[in-house]
Amino acid sequence: MKLGVYPSRKTIIAAGVGYESDIYYFNNPYVTLNTESDVKFLEINDNQPSEGTCKTRLVTRYITFPVTFTYMIRPDWGAKISLIPGLNHLSSHTGMKYKIENDDNTMKFSDNPKDFVNRYKLDLRLAIRGKYFGFFIQPSLLPVFVNNDKKVYPIKIGIFI
Repeated sequence: MKLGVYPSRKTIIAAGVGYESDIYYFNNPYVTLNTESDVKFLEINDNQPSEGTCKTRLVTRYITFPVTFTYMIRPDWGAKISLIPGLNHLSSHTGMKYKIENDDNTMKFSDNPKDFVNRYKLDLRLAIRGKYFGFFIQPSLLPVFVNNDKKVYPIKIGIFI
């Protein structure tokens, strides 16, 4: 859903509500969350489950409230800057997801690190759009993890049609 205001023929200010799902894949097959101290951290675990090969991913979901300013360079070309705040939505479908496969079957289990993943997000999106396509870069201004030994700021780059 998007609402827009047109202060002039070349500028547009819009606000909306959105939904975002981010999935982070790890190079190492078995990554666990170490919560034994005040500072939590992701740990590459050498003690992989012996039932088969393991894959780990982190799933996050957000309700977002983007605010966008667009300046139309020409009627079919524009530059956009967006501020995208969001609120993390925790559920049984988010968190650390593990998938163990062997010859016979597949086993899945999860761990929901509610005190580890940041409850809030704030992204800045810069975009150039044309009549048929566009390009954007979207760095995060807040880290993905809290109470952690390392700060991780993801960057999204893409095209849209």
